[in-house]
Amino acid sequence: MNLLYRSFAEQAFVCYGTYMESFTEIAVASWRVFQQAALYVLFGFLVAGILRVYLRAESVAYFFRRGRIKSVVYAALLGIPIPL
Repeated sequence: MNLLYRSFAEQAFVCYGTYMESFTEIAVASWRVFQQAALYVLFGFLVAGILRVYLRAESVAYFFRRGRIKSVVYAALLGIPIPL
């Protein structure tokens, strides 16, 4: 049967295989991304814990309340090294 006369579900089944295969591929890819990011997430938790212990919330709030533009610039500068 020609692909033009098939329904969308039939075309998806023909082009991509079964739904279970697609789900398995998505699950495996998600698990790999999680494995690659796990070390950085744990490092972020460690840094957040250290900052929580040694910095008071009032001092951080005071530093980031200095106007709308300055707060955004400071937060961006503080967040630049995170992906590195």
